[in-house]
Amino acid sequence: MRCWHTLRRAVLTVTVMGLGACADGYPTEDGALVLSHAMNREATLKAMNTIGHHGYLEHRWRYSLDDDCQMRVRSRGLEGGEVTLPAATPGLLTRVVVAGDVAHLVFLHVPGAASKGGTLVLGAANGFDAGQMKWLIDHLGNICRNPDARSGSGGPG
Repeated sequence: MRCWHTLRRAVLTVTVMGLGACADGYPTEDGALVLSHAMNREATLKAMNTIGHHGYLEHRWRYSLDDDCQMRVRSRGLEGGEVTLPAATPGLLTRVVVAGDVAHLVFLHVPGAASKGGTLVLGAANGFDAGQMKWLIDHLGNICRNPDARSGSGGPG
């Protein structure tokens, strides 16, 4: 019986040490975003702003949504500026483009808009952030097209 307790303690110690070693080199202040279809507009915008705050180089992004589901995208940094886009438009297309070795750009294409290349809504250093932003923008459009989902229960966590 004593041998069993010693073995359990050894396995637990090795497991804890191994898990601790996995965290080496990773920032502890940034947790992974948990995305869910249950997220309401406030939780979705909060997640978008978390990603936008990371930005790319000195470029930062900020997102807001008015009551008519017009998404305002403000950027600060390289060129800066502000644009308003209709988040509820059917046929809205969100696209991620890899630019060079390190930049991932997220564009929003509004059907019938003058800009055929779309509007830049995020510059990110990694594809993970860009992919999450694409999902969040698409989810925000779904929320806007479904008025019952606008005030939902929030998000996970």
